[in-house]
Amino acid sequence: AGNQNVYEYNSKNGKTKYSYFYNTDDHSAVAGISADRKAAFLFRAWNGGDIYATAGLSGKEKYNHFKRISFPLNTDESQEQSASSWNSWMVFSSDRTEGAGGFDLYGGRTDEKMKLTSVLPIDSVNATSDEADVRFMSDGTLLFSSNRDGKFKPYFTRFDGSKWSAPQKISFIPDSFAASDVRDLVVY
Repeated sequence: AGNQNVYEYNSKNGKTKYSYFYNTDDHSAVAGISADRKAAFLFRAWNGGDIYATAGLSGKEKYNHFKRISFPLNTDESQEQSASSWNSWMVFSSDRTEGAGGFDLYGGRTDEKMKLTSVLPIDSVNATSDEADVRFMSDGTLLFSSNRDGKFKPYFTRFDGSKWSAPQKISFIPDSFAASDVRDLVVY
């Protein structure tokens, strides 16, 4: 029907499509994964665009029980685009009006149920452009994409316990992609 849907591929069981609750007539897409790979995040365009999360696998080795993450992550006035977590930190992309421009990155500490008590913009990373597609690596390095140079390219930043480092462009992207948007980067 022209909608994005979420599938999971398990090398033992093959491809699995999630139920209608996750793949509705609106777009659904993978919005991120935790650094430890135990939690997955989904974007659903329904209700303006919200992030849902699961904290683990079912007995069928399938992520399940996705729940909408409550305020202060999802709001009625904004669209949340992607999310990732590392230890007790969560970072997400949102088009909130108080941001620096377009989609910006916000972060906060979570409890064991992924509930955020408060969120703050990551001012040292956000620019007047869009910052989106967040992914934490296992060492806490945050990957994201930004169109600050005209096209979306991957960047990284690190948190030292008190502040985020200045974003640096990831330089190993082949020259053949120079004129293309590069998004949703995962580093193994």
